Amino acid sequence: MKNKTLNADAAVDRIVKSLHHQMYDIIFEAVCEEMNKLSVFQEETYLTDEGMYIFEDEWFEFYHEHQGDIMHQLMNKITN
Repeated sequence: MKNKTLNADAAVDRIVKSLHHQMYDIIFEAVCEEMNKLSVFQEETYLTDEGMYIFEDEWFEFYHEHQGDIMHQLMNKITN
């Protein structure tokens, strides 16, 4: 029985390693989709094409800072 338990443990580890990245990608995509629904995260709400050219770095930082915050909060809720 001990050998079967070791095989089961190895199988569990393999599945977790395989799905870990898929789960992160699924959550990441869901966050992006939700952010895209809200005007606060739409660059067009704030910037014209010319403004985007001038403030692209700031916009990138604003968007991704909030995206990271959402991901962090979701991952904390999942693990708690």
